[in-house]
Amino acid sequence: MTGRIHKLSENMIRKIAAGEVIERPASVVKELVENSLDAAATRVHVEIVEGGRQGIRVSDDGHGMSPEDVDVCAERHATSKMRSPTDLFTIETLGFRGEALASIGAVSRMSIDTRTSDTQQGTQLVIEGGIRRTFGSVARDIGTTIDVRNLFFNTPARRKFLRHVETEARYVTQGIVSLAASHPQVAFHLTQQDRATIQLLPGDRAQRAAELLNLSGDDLLWVDQETDGVSVQGLISPPSLCRRTRSKQFVVVRQRPVTSSPVQRAVYSGFGGLLPQHQHPMFVLWIDLDPRQLDVNVHPTKREIRFADDRVVRTAVETAVRETLNVPEATVYSSQPASVGDWRSGSRGVEGTKDATDDPTLQDRALEAGADRIADRAAGLRGSAGDPDRDQPDRADSDRGDSRVGWEPSTGPPTAFEEDAEELQIRLDLVSDVDLRAKSLVQDEDGKQWIQKARSSEKWWQIHDKYILLLVADGVLIIDQHAAHERVRFEEVLDALGQEAVATQALLMPLTVEVNPVEMAVYRQAEGLFSRLGFEVREFGPSTLLVEGLPPELRTWSEGDQFYELLSALIEEMEIRSEAREALAATMACHSSIRAGRRLPGAEIDVLVRKLLNARDPFACPHGRPIVLRLPLTEFDRLFGR
Repeated sequence: MTGRIHKLSENMIRKIAAGEVIERPASVVKELVENSLDAAATRVHVEIVEGGRQGIRVSDDGHGMSPEDVDVCAERHATSKMRSPTDLFTIETLGFRGEALASIGAVSRMSIDTRTSDTQQGTQLVIEGGIRRTFGSVARDIGTTIDVRNLFFNTPARRKFLRHVETEARYVTQGIVSLAASHPQVAFHLTQQDRATIQLLPGDRAQRAAELLNLSGDDLLWVDQETDGVSVQGLISPPSLCRRTRSKQFVVVRQRPVTSSPVQRAVYSGFGGLLPQHQHPMFVLWIDLDPRQLDVNVHPTKREIRFADDRVVRTAVETAVRETLNVPEATVYSSQPASVGDWRSGSRGVEGTKDATDDPTLQDRALEAGADRIADRAAGLRGSAGDPDRDQPDRADSDRGDSRVGWEPSTGPPTAFEEDAEELQIRLDLVSDVDLRAKSLVQDEDGKQWIQKARSSEKWWQIHDKYILLLVADGVLIIDQHAAHERVRFEEVLDALGQEAVATQALLMPLTVEVNPVEMAVYRQAEGLFSRLGFEVREFGPSTLLVEGLPPELRTWSEGDQFYELLSALIEEMEIRSEAREALAATMACHSSIRAGRRLPGAEIDVLVRKLLNARDPFACPHGRPIVLRLPLTEFDRLFGR
């Protein structure tokens, strides 16, 4: 009897190992560029073709490899960066597992050309699908060039799951920008389809941070502090220059770009009450500490690390940021940020900061909070851990300012209907201690029947300036006005993208938008879609966009920051959507929909409700939040003991 367990072939082992190390073209670029940096390169040039799927070339001026090293460099578990198990706890290099070249060679056609200063000729190694084809001498300068062609040519299943060319190119760009943050002394160049997209000259930390944040060094604040053996250096934006997204936040730990929640939280804590609501700071921070105090082996990508003592690192970062901003330790933390109007970016102090209790608007909000919480509870949406409005404040859901696109403010006296509606504000606090069994409508037969009932309704009220109560046969529907308008706008934008021509309103004064390489790459990917929506935008240099025309519904825009926020939100949206078309539609919908807390005239509510009920999907917003809750009449009977 033959056993079911057998040894895998060497070819299969190589492919499995490659699948664990090489996820997409960006993984290849990361591994190769890290090897260049470990080789003390001062210049790294990356070229990609079709997002890296067809071709990747990484060239450097590092110390190169000897013929003996080249002979074994593409073997599995071959590395120059570790010799004993103890080295795992004092890692000073970026790549170190000894699997990168072997894994890349297993799923591509790879050639390595390299030369050291000790030799007159270079060495060339060619590998195809894990099989060595040629090994010999070649003429070249000192340094290394690795050429990777036809990635995943022998693993079609993996190749099938790669995204669009533009998306893969964006991942490559993001990876290079992160590595550029960690090595400011190195020049980085990225070329896509013979077009230069990144050109970063060598410099110091301050220069590199200013380049990545697209700000002048005079606009940023230098952080330099050491606490309990943890050194923190870098640049942070003042409160007046914060953004609605987290796209410009870089953390480098011992020259390794990482994602670190403890560090990020510490930065926010350091800002105290100075951080404007729904705004995020920009920063590039370099953190140095004893290598024995961190573990870089948490994840194969080495993007995640673990500190031996999070508290020590958090304290060091928070102290550094707080002292740079001159924020007192006893800062009053409140949901409403302290005034930043008097904050001077050129000074190290804070002027005019006031306690939250001195603000009459906050007192008014506090008086209304009880009623709002009742409405929130009935809706079953707000205050939960999964609510995007709470967990993702970087989405454009801010209640500040009149951002209602296509909705004109009501300026006249209230109509008789509106006065009546105010009298009919539902006192849900009467049943605040009772569990309301309101369920969200979903796209099933029951949900479709409730929507059909709603289409014949003519009675509705706005409650707490954020929900719409719709009286229907057999019960009541509760509509989230922001989610409803977001769904309506999403479908309108998708329809507009399907049209050949859209109206554009030319601007008398063009808007200037400064972008980094990642943002420029995303704009280029979505350039045609922007144009189809009515945007007139052109590149005005390597890091500047000039907005010369806008869709008519965005005519109120007066600053380039608004287009920048739209672009930043699009980057985040494209992380979860493979289609740029849908990502842009969702982003536009979020930026152009009415907000919670906005009083709507009766006519606007009627238009919104009718458009929602006739939408293709009236059940969920583009980000998946429910729009409509149903409260059957039987539930009211239960509440009143009938």
